[in-house]
Order: sequence, then C-alpha cells, then structure tokens
Amino acid sequence: MHRYLVIFALLVSVAGNSAAVVKNASWTAHLDAPASWQHVSMSGSLMVGTPDGLVGIDTVSGNVTWQRPDLVNVIAERVEDIPATPLVVLTQGERDPRIVVLNAEDGTLVFDSRAENLVQILDKRVLPRSGGLLIAGFEAGQPQTTLFMYDIATGKRRWRSDVLHSGSGRLVTFLSAVLEATQQISPLSSRPLELDDGSFLLAASGKILRLRADDGELVWRESFPWGSPRLYLNDAHPGRVFVGTQIGGEEYMEGTRSLYHCLYLAN
Repeated sequence: MHRYLVIFALLVSVAGNSAAVVKNASWTAHLDAPASWQHVSMSGSLMVGTPDGLVGIDTVSGNVTWQRPDLVNVIAERVEDIPATPLVVLTQGERDPRIVVLNAEDGTLVFDSRAENLVQILDKRVLPRSGGLLIAGFEAGQPQTTLFMYDIATGKRRWRSDVLHSGSGRLVTFLSAVLEATQQISPLSSRPLELDDGSFLLAASGKILRLRADDGELVWRESFPWGSPRLYLNDAHPGRVFVGTQIGGEEYMEGTRSLYHCLYLAN
C-alpha cells in the first residue's frame, strides 16, 4: 500500500529573493491516497481532497480527525466558506451536482441536497444565536422557492416553508420562480436579524418577514418592494426595526436616493 505525505511547513522569505523556502516542518501526516487539493477553512480546519474521499487534519498535531469516503469528486474551485462559522459548502460532481454543507471541524454533514431532495440552492444564511442554517432553494417537483431551516449541530431539518411567495398570485409566483431559477437570483435580500424572543427578521421577495427560528411560523409580514434593504435595531428605540435601502434610476433626476422605513416589531 502506498503512503502519501501532507507536510505542514513554515515558509520564510529569502532576503533579496521573492521565492520562499521551507524553514522547518511542524508535522507530517500520512495518507493512504494522494492529495488532489487542500483547503484551510475560515475557522482554521484543514481539509484534503483525495480520490478516496475527504480527510480532515488537525493543524496543530497533524492527526487525521475525520474521513468522509462518500465525498469524492469534490470540485476544488467551488469550495466555499460560510463566514464566521466552521461550515463549508462543497459541490460534488459536474452533472447533477450534489451540494453539501460540512462542518470542517468534525466532518459532520449539516446539509445534503440529495438527501433533502433539493435540485437547486439559491442562498444560504447562518443564524448563530439559534444555531440554524437557512437555505432558500427549489425542492424537486415544486414550482416555487422554498425556505428550509437546518440545525447546525445535528444536521436535522427543523422546518420548511412556502412563505416567500404565499399570498402572491400564481402568475407572479411562476414568473418569480423562473427568473430565480434561470438567473440564479436569491430571493433573500438581507441577512437574518435575530431577535431576543427566538424569532428573526428577513427581507425577501419584496417583503419584510418575521419568522420563528424553531418552527418557521410566520409572525407577521410587511410589503417592502424597494431595493435590497438592511435591517437595524436601535436600543434608543426599543420595539422597532429600521429598514434602509437605496433606490435610484433614470426616474430620479438627482441620482440614487436613500430610503428609510420604520416597522413596529409588535405588528
């Protein structure tokens, strides 16, 4: 059996030369398959792609901490970190790709598009306070965009919701779905804003939505069809959320304008 090495080295610049040389190796890891690519996540976890699957290596000790033989043919150019989390998005295969969200620290699968029967993913957002991963995408056989919430710790689905286009006419829903699917346009226009009561605010599909993080129940929604808004809370004005966006175009002779809106959380 062949053994392959992954060497974690300290690189130092050579005076007068733009090249770099290996000063010393911190550790050497032995793998049973050659490394095709490697990636250090934003949380500092090292992943190595091999023909036999994906391997996680501790960057301090060089020990192999987890292995995923099910994750072969991962496309290195499409490895994507989810900011401020240990999560990475991986794409497996060119045709009929499988999209997974992996915890790079322990190798746990948080999301698997094939297991969840999703054929296209448009957006993904993390809710750190509630430990959730929010995904917007198309479920097989469903003509409209759906929201899904997954538990980051267990990978279990908490809920699914058709709230993005509920209340819209069939034609509007169809046209929106076609545009989102063909142009890969996300229906989410803001980051989720988590509140103290376990709910969160989200700007999506021309609305401001307030949803419960644990079960997806709609608390309220308000129409807001302008731009890509940002949501703000202000301690000086409790019980209110401020929505800010920029609007512009040829109809505005002065150019781009800022638009602010205030909503009461008790709506």
